[in-house]
Amino acid sequence: MKRIYTTLLLAAITLFACQTVSAYDFEVDGIYYNINSYMTANVTCGDHSYAGNIVIPATVTYNTKTLYVTGVDYYAFRGDSDLLSVQLPASINRIRHEAFIGCTKLTSIVLPDEITEIGEKAFSGCTNLSSVVLPKRLKVLPNSIFEGCTNLSSIVLPDSITSIEKRAFSGCSKLKDITFSPNITTIENEVFYKCKNLDHVVLPPLITTIKYRTFYWCTNLSSITIPENVTEIKEEAFYACWRMKSIVLSKQLKTIEKEAFGHCGISTLTIPNHVTYVSDAFTGCRELTRLIIEDGTERLYFGTKLKLSYLYLGRNFTKEKDYYLSGDYTNLDAGMLDTLVFGSTFSDRSFPRGRNLKVVVSKIAKPYGMNFDSKVYANAILYVPVGTKALYESTDGWKQFFNIQEGDPTTGIVSTKDDVNKVEVSRYDINGQRLDSPRKGINIVRYSDGTTAKIVVQ
Repeated sequence: MKRIYTTLLLAAITLFACQTVSAYDFEVDGIYYNINSYMTANVTCGDHSYAGNIVIPATVTYNTKTLYVTGVDYYAFRGDSDLLSVQLPASINRIRHEAFIGCTKLTSIVLPDEITEIGEKAFSGCTNLSSVVLPKRLKVLPNSIFEGCTNLSSIVLPDSITSIEKRAFSGCSKLKDITFSPNITTIENEVFYKCKNLDHVVLPPLITTIKYRTFYWCTNLSSITIPENVTEIKEEAFYACWRMKSIVLSKQLKTIEKEAFGHCGISTLTIPNHVTYVSDAFTGCRELTRLIIEDGTERLYFGTKLKLSYLYLGRNFTKEKDYYLSGDYTNLDAGMLDTLVFGSTFSDRSFPRGRNLKVVVSKIAKPYGMNFDSKVYANAILYVPVGTKALYESTDGWKQFFNIQEGDPTTGIVSTKDDVNKVEVSRYDINGQRLDSPRKGINIVRYSDGTTAKIVVQ
């Protein structure tokens, strides 16, 4: 339906190409011109469509007066479907909106460096445009400038660019490589909407917000570098980026909004310690089974339902919009949870109570009352900070564990107080299969003194 709509739109553009524009002032060598208020000439549309290869002169003579050609008017080439190429003179400093919209056979264009302004939708719907050289003085990429340019595969944004406006590259389905200006501070909504061939993006360092649907349905996007200045990721920013298996979030990040990473392929996620609000941002991330909430003092609202196998709780949760109530952990399904780690700053009595836990790690220096399932007390190994075993063995909620050891298997550091002469003799996975080397997940290690231990390898 959308393709049909686009086709009809381009047909309408062609049919009414110059009917909404005032009459041209004069014509020379098949090119139509208007005289502007600066007494220079703008290229415009006229009685006939432009076709073939067009060369725009730097000057044109009208009534014995030589005029500089300094602009391309609104709709000048709109819908000229037989236009193959346009050579613009260095005297051009402005291109108005929709100047080349719907020029479906235009394959490339070099924009002179004197251009400081390009209007919105200037090249929208140029479906064969594959190469563009942008001017070095341009500051803003306007709304929908290259929207629907389905053959555009790469582009370099000059250092002069500071802002990319809405839908600038929306629907550029072949766009694979983009080099950003380091001076860009704003990338607006839906800029790369359905750019299905983008695979790796390094965002410019000065942006602070990744906005609504910026990379929506970029299904081939597997890697993105998020700058440290980013504090917000808006709704559906990375929705349906199926190939995205991991993401490193900025340390300054504070909020992640609804479905920001919905239906992505992320398997492991670390939430930085400044984040205070996560909406249902990871809905549909079926492979996301490892969640790390970094240690911190601010409470976190976490609104995404997840089925986890590994959970690191570095700080307390809260109910939405009330940072003083006891934490709400109901979105974290603990049915598959086999490893639960409490960070040193975690102090809540509520937490996901998985019955199938195999490893519980507490980094809490002074334990307080907790409550686990009896099955966990009997079957899981509890690891506690070195030197605190006696304290845990005397604290309700912890002392019930059958097996308490000092150390942290998630970092590979385990107490060696009584193990000076003990060496590893064999290693197995959870199913009893012998391993030649450490493997991610739970490893069962047999030592020379006959003891065994479960070790979590990350």
